[in-house]
Amino acid sequence: MPETTTNIQEDRSDRKRRCCIIPVLAIWMTLLVSVCNRAPRWPTYEDFPDVLDIKNVPAQANDWAAFCFSDLGAWFGFALPDDQGASHAGSFPGPFLMTHGRWLSPGFVQFIVREAGSTDEMDFSFGTTSSIHYYPGRLVQRYTLEDLRVHLELIFVSSRSVLIRAELVNQASEAKAYIVGWKGSIFFNKARLASARDGVTVRFGGEKTNAHLMIPEPGRMRITVDGDNIGYQMTSLESIRLKPGELSNVVIAFSLCFDAADWQRESAKVSEVLRNPNPFFEENRVLWNEYLRDVLRSETRWVKEPTYRRIAVKALLTLINNWRCARGDLLHDGLFPSAAVGYFNGFWAWDSWKHAVALSRFAQELAKDHVRAMFDYQDEAGMVADVIYADKSENNWRDTKPPLAAWAVWAIFRETGDTAFLEEIVPRLLKYHRWWYAYRDHDRNGLCEYGSTDGSLVAAKWESGMDDGLRFDQTQMVKNREGAWSMDQESVDLNSYLYSEKLFLASFLDTLGEKGLADEFRKEAEALKSKIQARMFDDKAGFFYDVRIADGSFVRVMGPEGWIPLWAGVATSQQAARVKQVMTDSTRFATFIPFPTIPADHRQFMTGYWRGPVWLDQAYFGVRALERYGFQEEAEVFTRRLLDRLQGLKDAPDPIRENYDPRDGRGLNVHHFSWSAAHLLLLFWGE
Repeated sequence: MPETTTNIQEDRSDRKRRCCIIPVLAIWMTLLVSVCNRAPRWPTYEDFPDVLDIKNVPAQANDWAAFCFSDLGAWFGFALPDDQGASHAGSFPGPFLMTHGRWLSPGFVQFIVREAGSTDEMDFSFGTTSSIHYYPGRLVQRYTLEDLRVHLELIFVSSRSVLIRAELVNQASEAKAYIVGWKGSIFFNKARLASARDGVTVRFGGEKTNAHLMIPEPGRMRITVDGDNIGYQMTSLESIRLKPGELSNVVIAFSLCFDAADWQRESAKVSEVLRNPNPFFEENRVLWNEYLRDVLRSETRWVKEPTYRRIAVKALLTLINNWRCARGDLLHDGLFPSAAVGYFNGFWAWDSWKHAVALSRFAQELAKDHVRAMFDYQDEAGMVADVIYADKSENNWRDTKPPLAAWAVWAIFRETGDTAFLEEIVPRLLKYHRWWYAYRDHDRNGLCEYGSTDGSLVAAKWESGMDDGLRFDQTQMVKNREGAWSMDQESVDLNSYLYSEKLFLASFLDTLGEKGLADEFRKEAEALKSKIQARMFDDKAGFFYDVRIADGSFVRVMGPEGWIPLWAGVATSQQAARVKQVMTDSTRFATFIPFPTIPADHRQFMTGYWRGPVWLDQAYFGVRALERYGFQEEAEVFTRRLLDRLQGLKDAPDPIRENYDPRDGRGLNVHHFSWSAAHLLLLFWGE
């Protein structure tokens, strides 16, 4: 953010004379100039409480209505009790286990405290004051229980472990002694508890996955597990004595590990954390303030308004919550599309490319790993799987996804200048790019089609990313070669993406000293641009369409694919002006929430997944398409509509949704959706 500066030209002798006459005024002027020159304070994590509402106690193990906070790629998360939640006050609901798609407990780690000599635990729900908040990077609960102030905080210290700290302050006028501890129970019926010298162990039947509660000083607490092995309690053997105003901390760690060796490595780290916990809270503060600095570092008008900054922070939290570390056959870190549903527990190809573009601004190493994760499973021919899982036998090789990988790599390189990453990834990008022409160009005319490896139309629709897209209703499949089938129509968005990819590849090759090959890609790009302009633009409708292989006729269904040529820079200025007229028509795409996936006046509007709802990736492409061809005013109007009108986005702690109703802004389908969050950030940044 720019600093305010003052430039005063004055005669040095005159300045000296005036300072002698009115030294007090000079001192105050100096202080004033100092204040004016001071840079504005950057927002910190404490400026953004409860941007997302995660105050919920799961009613049962498979309660998908409840959500949680996760960080550092962990495969689990914790929530907060409701402000009025009686039985779970002082606990952190959870953990939710993304390894199993189940909640382990309604509150597995609950702090307990009682005065020494009393058998009655203090009831957090009856505290004289309470404050429960989700801040970026940490969960916080504050209670005043008569003369005792209790401050609970939970942070992640690794991809396996959280650290919970209970801070006690005696506010009485006399010394007090307290017995402290932890308790909890589980309702996930595959899990059982067992006591250990340093805490409690959770076992999941015959699985390798295990969980642990670990305390800092073995032997200082009495640990009991009930007869059913579903509940535990730990209480201090000695009381904590606090003088008036004195403070004391009690800490515990929860870890979820993937096998015994994983726990052996993690337990050594956790022991270190528990011995000296305070630096880890400071590291957490620094990390999240750096995230906020990078996310809010923008020259757009949106960053100036607090409501829009909250949208950006909500998007940041959504992406970090969906981050999963390498596990099993997922060899690098990446993001789930959403952890709020069970069927998105893998990494999808074009989701990954979109996530990486946004991550490149504030989490560059994660962005790189997200790209690597997908290319870990590139096959010999160059194909990248549609989706990959922790169990690779479940990977979907029936199709791939639209080629936006080079866009992601370009965004990462722009932020990092990491030529080593280019050297690593560019050969894979080249192989993937050539795969499209070898396996998805039925008539070898340089225009590609979406397709599948098994000949099924449903997988070919998945490959487009627009699963039930209206433009595919009359589509048939044609065989190219063994294991390679195409739709019988050449898609304009696919070929525009490939045009863009050629230019990105040329830029990368220039950087790597491969000028000859770079020039070849630029020539290919120009040839492809000419074909798209000549064959895929309908001058009568003023819009770009898919074309049928058999006769070159247009598939006259309007959708976001028609403005992708503008996003990619393929259209002529005259074609762009015609497309702009369609995009700004209030009966078609300039709806209350702009850019539905089929026109609002179509008889099948709002009858399917990609038949009307606004997807924020396609809306983002629409805004950038307009900007690219100089329609700045229209682009700003549509950006403001998106940021202002999506229900719950800026004026409530509601989750970011998979898609939205263009008629009223109502959120649709999955909650906490990553690529929606990614493109909201790109809109916020003006990128």
